[in-house]
Amino acid sequence: IRNFTPNSAKILSFGFPLGLAGLLTAPIWLLLQSIVYKRAGFQELGYIRAGQSIFGLITFLPGVISANFISVLSATKGKGDHLEFSRIALFDARFIWMTLLPIVVAFSIGIEPILVFVMGKSYQNASAIAAIIVWTALLVSFYAVISQVFQSTGRTWWLFFFAIFQPLVFISIAYFLVPVMLGSGYVLAELLSDVALIGIGVVLSRKMILGSINQLRNLLVLTCVLALGAWLSHVYIQNQVVLILLAGVILIAVPIWLFEFHLSLAERKEIIRLIRSRFVRGQG
Repeated sequence: IRNFTPNSAKILSFGFPLGLAGLLTAPIWLLLQSIVYKRAGFQELGYIRAGQSIFGLITFLPGVISANFISVLSATKGKGDHLEFSRIALFDARFIWMTLLPIVVAFSIGIEPILVFVMGKSYQNASAIAAIIVWTALLVSFYAVISQVFQSTGRTWWLFFFAIFQPLVFISIAYFLVPVMLGSGYVLAELLSDVALIGIGVVLSRKMILGSINQLRNLLVLTCVLALGAWLSHVYIQNQVVLILLAGVILIAVPIWLFEFHLSLAERKEIIRLIRSRFVRGQG
C-alpha cells in the first residue's frame, strides 16, 4: 500500500503512451478499410481478411517463443549489463527473422493452392493480396523485436510515435495505390509503411544496442534473393503441384542451411532450449 502511488505512476507512464496510440490509430484503420470498400466492395475486403488469416497462422509460433525475450531484456537492462543486453536483442532479431523467413517464402510460393485448399476456389484470386500480407508478417514480427528493445528501456513514448507514424505513412501511400490497385494497393501500402517504420526503428535503436547490427545484413540479402525467387516462381511456374513441392523444399532446406551456417554452436543450443522450454510449459 505504501508504494501503491509511485508504482501506479510508473505503470501508467509505461502503458499510457501505448493505450493512447491505440485510441488515436483505430479510426485510421477504419478509414482505410472504408476506402477499400468504397472502391472495390466486400470482395476485396474478403480477400484481405483471407490473407490476414494466413498472417495470424504464420506469426503465432515465433510470437509465442519471442515472448520470453522481453522479460530477459528488461532484467538485463536493470542490471546495467549493456553488452549482454545488446547480445540478447540482436539474437532475438536474428532468431525471429530466421524462424519466419523459410515459412514466409514457402507460403508466398504456394499461396494459391494453400488458399484454395483452406478456403475454397472462390479465394483463388486472393493469392496476390495474400502473398503481400505474408511478407508483411515477417516485417511485423521483426518490428516486435524493436518494440521490445524500446519497452525494456522504458522508452514507450517512442512507441507512441511509431504507432502514429506507421498508419499515417500507410494512409498516405494507400490514398494513391488503393484507387488503382484496390485490395493489392491496400496491402502493398501496409508493406511499405512497415518498411519505413522498421527503418526508423533500426536507426533509433542503434543507440541502445552496442553491438553492430551489420550482422543482419547477410539475412537481408538472403531475404531479397528468396523474395525475388518467390516472385519468379509465380511468373514461370504455372503447375500448382510443382509450386507446392518447391514450397516444401524451401521449408525444409532453408532452416537447415540457416541453422548450420548463420548460428554459432552456443546460439543453436540457446534456440533448442527456448523451444523446449516453451513446449514443456505448454504441455504442463
